[in-house]
Amino acid sequence: MRAMRHAILLPLLLLAAPLGAQTAAPRAVGVSEAELRDLLVLARATDERWNARDAAGLSALFAAEGHSRILGTPADLRGRDAIRAYFATSLGRLAPGTTHRTVVDEVQRVAPDVVLVEGRVWIERAGADSARTPLRAFTVTSAVVREGEAWRVRWNRARPVDGGG
Repeated sequence: MRAMRHAILLPLLLLAAPLGAQTAAPRAVGVSEAELRDLLVLARATDERWNARDAAGLSALFAAEGHSRILGTPADLRGRDAIRAYFATSLGRLAPGTTHRTVVDEVQRVAPDVVLVEGRVWIERAGADSARTPLRAFTVTSAVVREGEAWRVRWNRARPVDGGG
């Protein structure tokens, strides 16, 4: 359970379920439709890489100096190498069928190449009937920066929500 609680990190981070699973379009302030689409792709990649247990792929979604913190836990990861090492350990401890699902609620530009992303994340267990049982829930705030043509997570904070769902 402890590894599961800590493995939420992003992704982090971070951000959106597959576009078809998004219950409503996120509120977008100061970002173009193309930027919003790219940010939702980044969020979807977070879920896909977490669910594939791809620690290297997850850490690549962060800026080199990325910082991710799970409040209320010792998880305070600074730099892409620390993030990769954390995921390599924590994702390997998860029970089969445990998945990561993110929904983006709001994206807001705060500088030319910086946006804040607010969302929710669930760690779930898939059942035999395709139903998902929430194990943990988090609210997530991330600062995402543009590096060339790509968006990367620079700063991520996950806050556990009591009750799992």
